[in-house]
Amino acid sequence: MSFSSDAKKEVLHNGATKRCCLLAEMCAIFAFSGRVNSNADKHILYITTESAALTRRIYNLIKYNFDVTAKIDILKKKQVSKFYYLINVTNRHEIVKMLKVMGFINNDISEFSNYKINEKIYAKKCCLKSFVKGAFLAGASVSDPEKNYHLEFATSHETLKNSFLKILCESGFVPKEILRKTNYVLYFKNSDEIADLLSYVGAYNSLMEVHNAKIMKEMRNNVNRFVNCSTANLDKVVNAALKQIESINYLKETGKFDELSDQLKEIADLRLENTELGLKELGDMLTPKLSKSGVNHRLKKIEEIANKYKGSN
Repeated sequence: MSFSSDAKKEVLHNGATKRCCLLAEMCAIFAFSGRVNSNADKHILYITTESAALTRRIYNLIKYNFDVTAKIDILKKKQVSKFYYLINVTNRHEIVKMLKVMGFINNDISEFSNYKINEKIYAKKCCLKSFVKGAFLAGASVSDPEKNYHLEFATSHETLKNSFLKILCESGFVPKEILRKTNYVLYFKNSDEIADLLSYVGAYNSLMEVHNAKIMKEMRNNVNRFVNCSTANLDKVVNAALKQIESINYLKETGKFDELSDQLKEIADLRLENTELGLKELGDMLTPKLSKSGVNHRLKKIEEIANKYKGSN
């Protein structure tokens, strides 16, 4: 199963129980994945989903909220070996009842024209959360945090997008917006915001996976930065040592080494004998010990003398 499916499965196990909240959840599910088709004397209200668990939830919500028994059809997607569920109601009287209770119409099916959410549905804080849960179940998609951070709600209805944006903001979440072809998308890219929203809808295990993924990514980044920094410093030390050795060898080959002071000869010989050591380690080998900056000063002096003789040739 995908990360998104697992998160929704968690939300289903942490569903609401209060009557008002169950209605808010049902309203959100219908808004994001439901449709009403009317043609002459034929009418159908239907909700589609690929999840068997969510299908059972919707069936029970319809029965509980409206005292209506829906029909469930299992259909196969064209050109794809996947099945989806169609939860549908075809009785005109029952469709009108459902739409009225959810606040989409006042009297007749003909009034249904958009998916603007009636604010009375989510007036209570508990109902506000339940509406977001329903929207998450029916219209959300969450990427695996191991790959990238992305949670979005998509709908083809601008009115619903505007209503739900207000609901999210009232819940403490401020998503970004984008129009993707014919879909209006509200999305989050920040890992902390995604984790907070998963916690809000009751997907606690998924929330922990986001946190764990973030921790692991930060650890990997820190290790990479440390390795890169260490490698860069090592390269710097090695290059400096090679220049020092080159200068010392040049002075020996040209007979100029004996003209150096005893202090410079001493550090030069140590450098040739210990090519892998850093400046501090070289300084610790002297008697008395010499600081890192002192060793660097003496080696720089040797390089300057060698460069001076090179320039005069």
